[in-house]
Amino acid sequence: MSTTNAKSIIDLPAELRNAIYESVALSDEEINIITHPQPALTRTCRQLRRECLSIYTASNNFVAVA
Repeated sequence: MSTTNAKSIIDLPAELRNAIYESVALSDEEINIITHPQPALTRTCRQLRRECLSIYTASNNFVAVA
């Protein structure tokens, strides 16, 4: 078993970051883009925003209902 000396999420291997993004960004239900904010993780830094939003937008179903 290997260990990592990661000091932040960005230091983790991409596979682990993607697993984290999936756990916070995927939904079994439709997401209302009018009332549902993006995952909080997307507001931390540009790299996390880009990586997390790519999974969030590609893997969820969105609706626009006021």
